[in-house]
Amino acid sequence: AATRVRRLSLRASALTHHILRADVTLSERHYAALIRMAGSAKVQTPSGGSRLSGIQRYQIGDAHALARMRSVLEHAQRASVVPSAHLLGPLLKVAIQTGEMAEATAMVREIESSSPISVQTLVDAMTFEPLLVNCVARDDEVLLRDGVQLMGEWQVSPNADLYGSLIQARLQKGQLSRALSTCRHALSSRVTPPLTAISPLLAALVDDDSDDIAFELCATLRTSHGLTLPPASEGVQALLRGAARPSALPLFTLCVLQEVGAHSTGNAVAESIAGSEVVQLRKASGGDDRLGGESSSLRESLLRECLRNGNLPAARALARSAENDQQLLSALTREALAAAELDAALGAGSADTTSHLMRMALRDGLWGLRARGVDTRLDGGRALTLDLRGLPESVARASVLHLFKQLSRDVMGTAAPFQTAEAPSIELLLSDENDTKAVRDLCAALEPPVVLQKHCTRLSSTLRVSAEEVQRWSVSVHWSWEVRQRQARFGIFALGHNVLYAGALLAWLS
Repeated sequence: AATRVRRLSLRASALTHHILRADVTLSERHYAALIRMAGSAKVQTPSGGSRLSGIQRYQIGDAHALARMRSVLEHAQRASVVPSAHLLGPLLKVAIQTGEMAEATAMVREIESSSPISVQTLVDAMTFEPLLVNCVARDDEVLLRDGVQLMGEWQVSPNADLYGSLIQARLQKGQLSRALSTCRHALSSRVTPPLTAISPLLAALVDDDSDDIAFELCATLRTSHGLTLPPASEGVQALLRGAARPSALPLFTLCVLQEVGAHSTGNAVAESIAGSEVVQLRKASGGDDRLGGESSSLRESLLRECLRNGNLPAARALARSAENDQQLLSALTREALAAAELDAALGAGSADTTSHLMRMALRDGLWGLRARGVDTRLDGGRALTLDLRGLPESVARASVLHLFKQLSRDVMGTAAPFQTAEAPSIELLLSDENDTKAVRDLCAALEPPVVLQKHCTRLSSTLRVSAEEVQRWSVSVHWSWEVRQRQARFGIFALGHNVLYAGALLAWLS
């Protein structure tokens, strides 16, 4: 399209030159049309596939186009046509766009002296856009200041599109702080830049780890200027990614959730922040999507993104906010959160926390743990089967730990440990070698340790605890329990003896 525009411009220039050489009698309207034909054309070039592909480039400094327009004006003056706003207006615009400030100022004086038309009717803010944008692209700060000063002298106020073009030009040059300053200047002038400039600016701020500034800007746009951003826009998606970072504080994550929800409500995208709003977060890291690709609420999507990034505190805060708002999270989300909690508890070596989390998972019916045999009780010599296939590694390890803790409680509640004929065998069904190794390491770290026998099948890996091993393990557990009981009884006896002795001594001293 740019090549075609340029070709048409050259043809128009050639036609203008041919008409002037013909030396026919022309009116003021004819000369005005010839001046416009001789002017340079706006040329849009691709921006290399960057996200700022909407920015327009202008071919400025075209001395040939400006010279052609001057020649038409000189021809009109030789024909005794008085220069008017119709003749000088197009030439004024090209002079501004080519950076000929002195010539543009002289033209304005001539227009104001020859006609009652004010300069504001001939030029507007977008007349200066090619000049200012290309000054930013070429780092020509001197010409940029001259252009801005000329706008002030002519009382031409910048509009939203001009601010938007300057913001995008600054971003494309990598001048994030100056792009932000331009945006703030626009907002202080009660001008709201377009979304095509705001959204890339928010994304650039998040990429620069300036999430707090991006959040503040997003809130200012909504509260002070009434601009609501679509949830699927680049800026909002970047803000959500920033709120799910591992370094993001839970309070900041909740604030971002509330702010984005307010924007969504303003756009009528959803009924409420905890309602049926459908937003799928784009993953910046390109990680796997094992947590599910189904549509979910904004809170659940943000919670899952926090879990993907390992920000468990923020995920906990989102879960508590859902509970406070009486929003029931989906089973998939609750399973993902429980798996992350179990992984953290196992990593910290907290057996009590792991047991509590497993009880909560059994209560809520997560992963179908009861049907998998996790909460199985001893029943004579019947073999126990624990199906751990398809479970996350942390859940599989916690399930094995919960099973043996349950068996140890059953053993400690009996008068004597199992006999070999009564001891049940235990089979652990696993998916792959990674789970097998994790369960082996866990059983070896138990006190007392459990020896496993590997039995591979075509569909899964099976770890088996023989009846003899269960009987040996139960004897060790029972003996350890009896030792602790004797120590506890001896401690109670010693404490009672010391209390009686201290009481007798105090009575004797008194």
